[in-house]
Amino acid sequence: MLMQHEPRCIILASGTLSPIEFLEAELRIPFPVKLSNPHIISDHQLFASVLKLGPRSIRLSSSFQNRNDSNYLSSLGDLIRLVCAAVPKGVLVFFPSYSVMDICAKFWQANGTWDKINYEKV
Repeated sequence: MLMQHEPRCIILASGTLSPIEFLEAELRIPFPVKLSNPHIISDHQLFASVLKLGPRSIRLSSSFQNRNDSNYLSSLGDLIRLVCAAVPKGVLVFFPSYSVMDICAKFWQANGTWDKINYEKV
């Protein structure tokens, strides 16, 4: 389908476009209206960590060979539940892909871990 009219408005929204001036220079398009907000939390409110082992000393590796291992999935779910119980406010969990997230969610829903996590954090 050919575009018959030029766009009148383009909205770019992302958490990774900053600094916006760099993107503007790369695209060679001036942005007449720009909104860039500061980060929503202060540095002292953030703790980031890589955990190699779960609560029962199960290796936390989301490699292809390990993704459907019930020990891995149980341990990861238990760890997330414990973190949710210990952290007073929000928790953000990153998965390597949507498919891995779906595998985990389905497993946790089937074995009851999902309800335990949701009891701690919605």
